[in-house]
Amino acid sequence: MSTPFTGGIKPILRGWSRVYAGKVRDLYRPVDRNPLVGQDVYLVVASDRMTVFDRVIPTPIPDKGKISTALSTWWFEQTADVAENHHTDIPVPEEVRERGEIVRALHMLPYEIVVRGYITERTLREINILEKLGEDIRNIKEYRLGDMLPEPYITAARKASPGNPDKPISWEEFRCSVGEISASTVKEKAIALYNRGHQIAANRGLVMADAKFEFGTDQDAGSTKLVFADEAFTPDSARYWLAKDYREYIENGVADPEGTHTLRSYDKEMVASWLTSSECTWDRSLGGLAPPLPQHIVDQTRARYVRVFQMLTGQRWD
Repeated sequence: MSTPFTGGIKPILRGWSRVYAGKVRDLYRPVDRNPLVGQDVYLVVASDRMTVFDRVIPTPIPDKGKISTALSTWWFEQTADVAENHHTDIPVPEEVRERGEIVRALHMLPYEIVVRGYITERTLREINILEKLGEDIRNIKEYRLGDMLPEPYITAARKASPGNPDKPISWEEFRCSVGEISASTVKEKAIALYNRGHQIAANRGLVMADAKFEFGTDQDAGSTKLVFADEAFTPDSARYWLAKDYREYIENGVADPEGTHTLRSYDKEMVASWLTSSECTWDRSLGGLAPPLPQHIVDQTRARYVRVFQMLTGQRWD
C-alpha cells in the first residue's frame, strides 16, 4: 500500500505547504505560524521512490528515503571544506524526522553534472549519445567496463520537469548557457567533490565509479556563489563497487557470481540492469510506465543501499 512517504500521496505537515513534487523528493515551504516563515529555507522530504531511465519505478524500496537522507547529511559534512552546501541543522518536523532535511533556498542551476572516474555500465550505454553531441570521447571509448580513466570525465544534462527525461547536452552548450566563469567553477567544484568522495570511499572499502551533482546560487540578488545541493553521493546519485570485487575483476576478470553483472553494483544500477534483462519484458524505447520490480530485486537493492551506508559511515542500520 502506498504511504505518504513511499508513494505519491501528499502528506499533511502542519506549518508546511508542498510547493514541488519531484520524482523522488518533495519540497515544502514554511507557512502559517511556522517560525521559519520569512526565512529562505525549504523542507526536503525523500520518499522511497526510485527513478531509472528517467522513469519512476512503481515499486518503492523500503527505507531508501531514510538511507538517502542520512547519507547525504553525512557526505555534506565530509565535503563542507571542498564546497559550500545547502544543508542546515534546523530540526525537521517529527513526522519526517528520518527522511527530511531543512535546506537553504537557492536559485538552482537547471543542470545535472556527472563526473566519471571509471567506465561503468551507464557510461557504456551513453557513449553513442556523447559522441552524437560532439563530445571528445577518445579518452573513454578505448576502455572497457571497470577501467579507471586517466582523469575524471565530466558531462552535463539539462534538467526536465517531472515525468520527462533529462536532456544530455555537450559541455560547450553548457558553457554557452551558464557562461565561461560559471562553467569553469562548476567543473572545478564537481571534480574536487568527486575526488574527495572517491578518496573517502576507497578508505572504507568502496570504489566510487562516478557521481552526479547539482548546484545552485544564493538567493541574494546578483550572487554567483556556487552551492552544492540536492543529494550527496547516495546510491541514487553515485555508482559504487566493493573494492575487493573490483580488484578481483581487474586482476582476474572474474564475473559476478550472481550472473547478472561483471561488476556487482551497490546502487540503483542493479534495477537498471534488471529492467534491461531477459527476465523483464519491458521495452523502454516504446515509452510507457516502468514495470513493478520483483521482490528479490527490491530486497537485494535495499540490502545494497544499507551496506553502502554502513561501510561509509561505520554505523549500523536497523
